Amino acid sequence: MPRFLLNGAAPVSVAGRVMKGRGFGVLGNNIGGVVGALVGRFIFGFRGGDPEARLGADALGRSVDRERLHNRTWPSGRRGSVGAHTCFSVRSFTRATALGLLVLVTVLLGSRPLAAAPVPVRFVEGATHGFLLLRTVDGALIASGDLLQVDRGGGVESRMVFHFKDGSLFDETVVFTQQRVFTMQSYRLVQRGPIFAEDTEISFERTGKYRVKTKARKDGREEVLDGTLDLPPDVYNGLVLTVAKNLRKGASETVHLVAFTPTPRLIQLELAPSGEHKVLVG
Repeated sequence: MPRFLLNGAAPVSVAGRVMKGRGFGVLGNNIGGVVGALVGRFIFGFRGGDPEARLGADALGRSVDRERLHNRTWPSGRRGSVGAHTCFSVRSFTRATALGLLVLVTVLLGSRPLAAAPVPVRFVEGATHGFLLLRTVDGALIASGDLLQVDRGGGVESRMVFHFKDGSLFDETVVFTQQRVFTMQSYRLVQRGPIFAEDTEISFERTGKYRVKTKARKDGREEVLDGTLDLPPDVYNGLVLTVAKNLRKGASETVHLVAFTPTPRLIQLELAPSGEHKVLVG
């Protein structure tokens, strides 16, 4: 509770300076802090371990020092402008308290990422065998491959393989579930051959555990990197096309991918369908 008093008093002090060019004194700032504390404690909850928790304490400390400076006794026997700091109107204090709460809400919400939401299932995936061709923008064929999709005991395994003319291999496998929403369970990617900058084997699980193995093209040096990531529920490596076709017309969705450089990095991807094309299957 003391920490919330400090965090509540600081925005009220700031609000007073914005509206009137000064604070409301230590007592006035802390009265506003009580209101901010109640809102912060019961609506937003505790924020243990937050480095921003000292923000209110530091700002209040500066406010206390300023009040001491203005209320000290000078050699002439007169004090600083005490009356100007202690006689404030209820209306201006109420407005400043409201503005202080707004600052507090902004601080608390601004540092919290928006909750990620998985994409709902509209079209259930089933067994699939697709024959793929990969061409350059000029239409030249550079690789052929397969898309194989099978049921794996409550989940779906989707594997896309490309064989390049120079012998290079791209092999991507993702296992996912589709109970109301799409959820990636595991992902594996193999890239080998001269078309790639280095040979790479990547794997990670829904739990966030990952492993990256690379082999340099020049000297054959191998490196292994493993660890654990905190993954949101809408990570869709290997499922971008599947997720995109399940968006409703005119809708867009922001999802996440894990990019390996080789250090894993969580990035956002915005999906926004543009136009429709009829496809004949069978």
